[in-house]
Amino acid sequence: MRARAKVLLHHRNPEVRRIAAERLANYGDRGFGNALPTLLERLRGQPDADSRLHAARTIRAFSHYGRNILRSQVPELLECHRAEASQSVRWAIVELLRAIDLKAVNGLPVTRDLVFLEDPSGRTVADGWQTEPDTERSGVVWKLVVDSTRPSRSDYVLAQIAGTSDTSIHACLTEPSIHAKTTPLNVEISVSIKAIAGSQQQGGGIAWRHLGPDNYYAVGLNALDGSVRLFKVVDGQCVELASRGGLDVSPGKWHRLTVQHVRAKIWCSLDEAKCLEITDVPITNQGSFGLWTRADAKTHFDGVRVADFASGIVPESP
Repeated sequence: MRARAKVLLHHRNPEVRRIAAERLANYGDRGFGNALPTLLERLRGQPDADSRLHAARTIRAFSHYGRNILRSQVPELLECHRAEASQSVRWAIVELLRAIDLKAVNGLPVTRDLVFLEDPSGRTVADGWQTEPDTERSGVVWKLVVDSTRPSRSDYVLAQIAGTSDTSIHACLTEPSIHAKTTPLNVEISVSIKAIAGSQQQGGGIAWRHLGPDNYYAVGLNALDGSVRLFKVVDGQCVELASRGGLDVSPGKWHRLTVQHVRAKIWCSLDEAKCLEITDVPITNQGSFGLWTRADAKTHFDGVRVADFASGIVPESP
């Protein structure tokens, strides 16, 4: 039975692999020890991110059977983390390392999930988020709404529901009440975005090192032309740093947009596939970060996550 389960760890069906791992884990330390080399091999070498994510989560689920065995694998897991391109897999490896030994995550990026909560004061924007006066005057409306398709477990998503003919960006920024006003200088920010409507623009994106309406970085997706664009505004002058078209960006569908800014390098990915990479003389002041739409785009945002590399391992290109 044990030998059969080891064979099934290589099955193409992920549910079969999961059950096989459970069967091996039932043998206790010995069973987990037999399964571990195969699971680590899958984590290192599988070409699709879903298989690598499954391997990391399976090891995590049964780590209590062989914590001592896994401690010897910490260097290997750290190397997997360094080389991993998929954001989801990297986070799963961090959770695995934390389960093995809290000391194992020392030096890794500090991640923070920003949850959209109802503001007890009755404001229309979520607790911990604020709009600029210019944004409010333009007629856009940011508010919490319920979206049953949201990827996260939050009760709400943050939505821009009005739209306007004003083509400048309409930002909703973090504020000090969630202890996240300042953008880390070496940072990764990601968010799930769903374009709802818009004839001029459909979608939105992430702003960071935001010092006000005249100085910031921003990256966004547009479902109208299937593009991701990265730009920088300095003293009110907007420069497009990079763009990529022909991407699978569909209205009414959630897409994961990620930006990673480390020193002078900026990488952007859509649905965990890298689409942009540049080197830029950076805005050195940290500023705020947040979300934005443009023109008449109506958009839902969910699952904001921030990773601070300030005291951790500075990653190489995803």
